[in-house]
Order: sequence, then structure tokens, then C-alpha cells
Amino acid sequence: MPSKTSGFQLRDHAAQLYECCSVPMTTRPLAELMFAHVSLHAGERILDVACGTGIVARLAAARIGPAGQIVGIDLNPSMLDVATLVYATDYEPFALPPRSTPPGTRPVHPEDQRHLRFLEGADLVIHDAQYRLAEFPAKTGWGHMPIERAVDYALLADVPRLVLFHHDPGRDDDAVDHLLAGAQARARAGGGGVEVIAAAEGQVIELSDARTAGPTIGDSTPSVLHVATRCESLTVLLAMAEPEGAREYIAALHEEGLRVLWVETGEAALQLSRQEQPAVVLLARRLAGLNGLAVCQLLRAESASGLQEVPIVLLGEKQPSTAELMAAFAAGATDYVPAPFKAALLRSRVRAWLMRTAPD
Repeated sequence: MPSKTSGFQLRDHAAQLYECCSVPMTTRPLAELMFAHVSLHAGERILDVACGTGIVARLAAARIGPAGQIVGIDLNPSMLDVATLVYATDYEPFALPPRSTPPGTRPVHPEDQRHLRFLEGADLVIHDAQYRLAEFPAKTGWGHMPIERAVDYALLADVPRLVLFHHDPGRDDDAVDHLLAGAQARARAGGGGVEVIAAAEGQVIELSDARTAGPTIGDSTPSVLHVATRCESLTVLLAMAEPEGAREYIAALHEEGLRVLWVETGEAALQLSRQEQPAVVLLARRLAGLNGLAVCQLLRAESASGLQEVPIVLLGEKQPSTAELMAAFAAGATDYVPAPFKAALLRSRVRAWLMRTAPD
């Protein structure tokens, strides 16, 4: 007697293609619309019939928490085999909100928003979380995520399970347990159902093996990290009034083989940008004459496509407020680096934008 499932079965990598293509464009928006009109409570039990790759179940799990229970069934076993793991190591936020910001506050910086979208839909996120927010000001530029913000990102991305890793080597087990308890409390305060775990040696979290057999898209395209950017032929414009700071940053950028043009006023930055068409523009927020924000707006209004698209990095004098960050990005800034920052951090940001915008 033929199996009842033999009438229609997905083959090869169809389930993985469904997850990476159909879910973001169609199924997830519809699921989010549904949950906007349906109230779920912690501890509830849900049966998801024809669950596909489980986007409804994943979004529901974040709402009912670890005390709840979800069962998903589907005609196609291959759909049930799809799971997503995100391993996010050495990620430092581009901008942090004030420490008093409530749990689950959405990031303002476009690059942090981009990272958040990268986490969305994952069944398990293993995320760098080396420091506490209180420790972070002294660790800026070290390339790590505060524990509290890792929890916030998991809440915002509707991630059911978050594993905190890259523990500071100076902490013992008791210290890690204490930080874990604080992270779990933050997750509860944020109103989400994310389960927060601290990574430990020998720990095993099982996910289906089938997801590893997914399709490889664009095999011939090298990673952006492997693109050999020809810095020698590129120009960076630096607009900054302080000669001492400018000399330090210029020296760091010269080590990348970059040609650096330095000006001290906003008007000079605008004129030289038009003449030279730099690959990256670095604008101090405070400049004589036109300030950095005004120059940014004028560059974005230029008819030349190069100036409309060029990465513009605003260099602030202090940690910006949320309103100041929003004003910077509304003016057309690509990035915002608040003082104090080291030359090595600015150098890495410039190189990142050069790699991101390098021609194919």
C-alpha cells in the first residue's frame, strides 16, 4: 500500500530554497501580520499544522517562552529537517544606546540593523558576548558585543535560543553563572521567550543534520573578506580641524596604502570631494564653517552619482544620543564613530567600507 505522503514530496534542496527565498519574502511577513492580531501567552501549547520549515513555530516560540510547547507537522519530512544556526563571533556594535535603555530597544545604526536582520529566523544563535555594558567603554574597538545587547538582539530577532560565548578569560565559572542569570533576567524583562544559555566546554546542542546539505548559491563569488582591495589607487578625504588627531589618523591610513587628503573646513571638504571623488569621506561633526552634518547633506544632494553613494563616516566628539544618531543617518551618513576612538579603529572602519564598496 503506497504511503500517504507519496503523492507530493519535495526533492533535493527544495526545502532549503523555500526557507531562504520564500520565507523572507512571503511567509514570514504573513506570519508577523497574523501575530499582530493574535495574543499568545507564556506557557501556552500550540499545534502548527502544515508548518513548512517552521517560521510560524519559531515566531510563536519567542512569544510563549521555554515553558510553552509547540508541535509542528508537515507532509514533507524534508521541511521539518531545516533548521538555522547563526554563529556570530567578534561582532562589536557600531553604536550603542544609553545604558539605561530598556531591554529589546531596536538599534539605530543601519549596520547594527543589518546584523539584526542577519539573525532573524535562526533557531539557534551563538553570539559573542564577552563584556558587560558597564565594561564596554574601556573595551571599545576590541571587537566584542556587550552581553546585554546580545540578549536584546535575540529578543528583536525572535530567536528562541541564544548561547552566549567568548567569555572573558578573567572570569571563573561563578562569574559566568552570575552574568548568565542577569542575561536571563533581561530576556524576561524584555517580554520575549528567548532561552539564554552560557556556552560551556563539552556542551552539545543538537540540530538536524539535513540542514547542512542545503544549496550553495554563488560558489564562484569569493567572500568579501577575501577580496584584495587595491588601496594604493584609492583616495580618502579627511575633514578635521585638530592637526594632532588628523596626523595620527593619516599615518594609520597611509599604512593601508591609501592616499589621504586632509582639510580643516566644511567648505574645503565639499569642494575637494567634488574635485577628487574620494572612495571614503571622513567628516568631523564639528568643523569651521559648514559642520559635518551640513556637508553630508550637501554631498548627498550632488548630481554626481559617486558622491551620492560614497561612504561618509561622521566622527563625533562624544557618545551620541539616539536623536543625534538618527539626525546623522537622516542627513545621509553611512557610519558614525564617536570619540574617543583609536586610529586602529578608524583604519578598520575605512577598510571595511572600501571592501564593502569594492567593484565586483
